[in-house]
Amino acid sequence: MDSPAGTDTSPDSASTPACPGHREPGGWAAQEELGYLETGCSKAKAGAGGGSAQDAPHAAGVTKSRPGCPQPAPGDAAVRLQLAEREQALLLARETIQILQLKVGRLEQLLHLKNVRIDDLSRRLRDTQGQQR
Repeated sequence: MDSPAGTDTSPDSASTPACPGHREPGGWAAQEELGYLETGCSKAKAGAGGGSAQDAPHAAGVTKSRPGCPQPAPGDAAVRLQLAEREQALLLARETIQILQLKVGRLEQLLHLKNVRIDDLSRRLRDTQGQQR
């Protein structure tokens, strides 16, 4: 079952930094491959009992401040809005990718059925031509 955004329970989550601003170069690609884009601080290791709204402030639409984590200044509403728009676009893109992957899988299935049918008809044609001779 998928966990809510910000409550990643995979083994890789223990090695990710607690704050997005404290990343090694190249950390953005690794974060995006994990399937989420953080806009606030998160716990370095999620609890085994699942997540709550307090563990994942993004789920409730609230960003909590944690000690030692830089937070955007109150005047950075435009930056927060842009991040929210990017997150929304990212979610939409992921949903589109999932739909397209399902369609590709179905097309591959249909292609296989078509090839099986062609092989069957070719075999029948050879058998029929062999009987006529």
